[in-house]
Amino acid sequence: MSEKDAADAGGEEVAPLSSKVKPLRNLGGCSLMFGISVVGAINMCICIVLVATIPEYDSSTTVFAITVTPSMRLIQAAWALAGIPVIIAGVWGAAYAISSHVEVYLWYLVIGLVVQIATSVYAMVFGNLCSGMPIEFVNQAQNVVCGGASLLVILWLFLIIAIWGGAAFVVWSCVQVIQEAEKESVLARRLLLDPQKRQLLAQRMGSFVPENRGRADVNGFNYMASERDAAAVEKLQRDIQRSTSTLGSQQVPPQRVDEYQRLVAASAKVPPQAPPGASTSFRAAGNSGYPRV
Repeated sequence: MSEKDAADAGGEEVAPLSSKVKPLRNLGGCSLMFGISVVGAINMCICIVLVATIPEYDSSTTVFAITVTPSMRLIQAAWALAGIPVIIAGVWGAAYAISSHVEVYLWYLVIGLVVQIATSVYAMVFGNLCSGMPIEFVNQAQNVVCGGASLLVILWLFLIIAIWGGAAFVVWSCVQVIQEAEKESVLARRLLLDPQKRQLLAQRMGSFVPENRGRADVNGFNYMASERDAAAVEKLQRDIQRSTSTLGSQQVPPQRVDEYQRLVAASAKVPPQAPPGASTSFRAAGNSGYPRV
């Protein structure tokens, strides 16, 4: 189903599910949930170490001729302490498909990455990279020693960008995948609750025959974009079937039976035709040949 069809059926324009930067769907042979769990565990260990070493921040230190005061270290420890609940909320949100929680964790990583890059650049521009080297080495080969120190700082900067940026990209991919599943779920609910929209969906998807019927595994983050249409139709079918099992032996209006038949026919699963005025229940209909999904 195209974005235009979704907009016509849903009554409003639906944002595109893909962008120029494609989110990750898995990490090699592991799920995206495993990736964000590893990122959160490593980040949690770093935060705990920074908070646990607060008593050592009682004197100033000098790094590359730049004085690091106890107040600056205390601010760093406070940021790490604030990150502990953010990390827990982010991993929890990824496990239960709550995009807002994961998005907060994403912003925490982005802000931390910007601060790390800014401090590294400040040390390169305003610091003396030769200050930490033995004086005899500096006197013998100042250009080589200072150039090597500058190269190490540049490599450290690129290493920070690669590792921290990769972690942020994994978390961003989680946010995108959860939001995609949420959009499909909202669209399915709107189509299910409105009979006219449901009928329009059946008409537009009358020729749709899914070959590889996809599953939107939100917790495992194995949701494939090519299977969005199949997952949306199956979601509607499951909601219809779930509502039928709760009605028991209540009589179902003929128009509800007709809507259900049109919906199943839209996904190329045509059930046995029931008489329009037959008094039957959804549960009985399910036992008499209606497909269970």
